[in-house]
Amino acid sequence: MRGLIKLGVSERLVIYCASGLIKSTSKGPCRSSKTKGINIAISNAFLARQGLMSLKDLWIKIHYSS
Repeated sequence: MRGLIKLGVSERLVIYCASGLIKSTSKGPCRSSKTKGINIAISNAFLARQGLMSLKDLWIKIHYSS
């Protein structure tokens, strides 16, 4: 929860995400990643700043480059 707050997610949304994560832990991290709070905290822009590349952009570059 603290990590999400540090990444800019509101406390109310963090509580909602945390309660959803507790319920869906048996479903695995893929289902948890679909929550709004997680998507706000770990957006595509955040991942790009961490040095990760977009698989979608890479695929497009490989298949549609001239």
